[in-house]
Amino acid sequence: MKQLNEKLVAIIAAVLKGANLKKFLESVQILNDSLAQEGWIPRGSVKADSGFYQGISKAFASVETCSAEWYAANDVEQLLNYGVCRIKTELKDSISGKPKKLKYPSTELGVLRLGIKTLREHPAGRSSKFNLSDEVIMAWYRLVKEKEAAKILLNEARPLPKITPVGLSPKVTTTLKECNLDLDLPSIKMAKIAFRFVQAKKYDEKKKEWLPVILKDGSYLLDKEYYVKWTEGIAHNRSRFASGCHCHACGKAIPSGRFVPVEAFDKKKSVFISMWLGCDCASNIFGIKDIGIKQGE
Repeated sequence: MKQLNEKLVAIIAAVLKGANLKKFLESVQILNDSLAQEGWIPRGSVKADSGFYQGISKAFASVETCSAEWYAANDVEQLLNYGVCRIKTELKDSISGKPKKLKYPSTELGVLRLGIKTLREHPAGRSSKFNLSDEVIMAWYRLVKEKEAAKILLNEARPLPKITPVGLSPKVTTTLKECNLDLDLPSIKMAKIAFRFVQAKKYDEKKKEWLPVILKDGSYLLDKEYYVKWTEGIAHNRSRFASGCHCHACGKAIPSGRFVPVEAFDKKKSVFISMWLGCDCASNIFGIKDIGIKQGE
């Protein structure tokens, strides 16, 4: 997912006004900006829901408790009132856990249609003026689903690095001299961290081996595998400390095996180079705060 669907956003924006519209568009922008950089912008995870949680309508139904219509209406009320999509297609008894003996839709769209029909035919209180069109409700439903999928994607994403510009301090000067480099400081940047999906594996105690995790539908569970996507043509291992599991800036061994990969222009050799920095050196010397990545990833 790159951005929230523009057409869906436009449909919802057209029915909101004033502060509600402003808050909605702010949340959309937060999600789009975060998706664009493949990680939450500062405080994005905190603010992304506010424009959706206000909902697009305060709708309530008055029907027999625990009837099929009541359950469907409850789920649609959550969707319309609070921007939360938790539509259930199977109803179970809270005590026995057995399916309830109710004629109930087996798909989300079926539950959605039943809930909307119930809200229109059996309004309660403030919902007596419930007059949203099917187009708007369906747009909201799809947009909320996109929002929730985006949040899952961003919550599972690798935290973005925090970068602070650095100057030519005595510490930086000494470090570069010791590793035999003459870096152009403004050119220093975090290397691109990309990911690919690979089969998730779980250790089987009986077979004593790692086996793929297979889901109920027969498909394989996938995990994100992160790796460094270096700029094409970059030169590697140019620091005199570039060996084994050592920081390329200070030469110290890094027990955790986690490094911050950076790129920079070396004025001494007139070439762009890569460096694997320990997290402390990356932060304290070059102003890059990151959780690091193992060189083998």
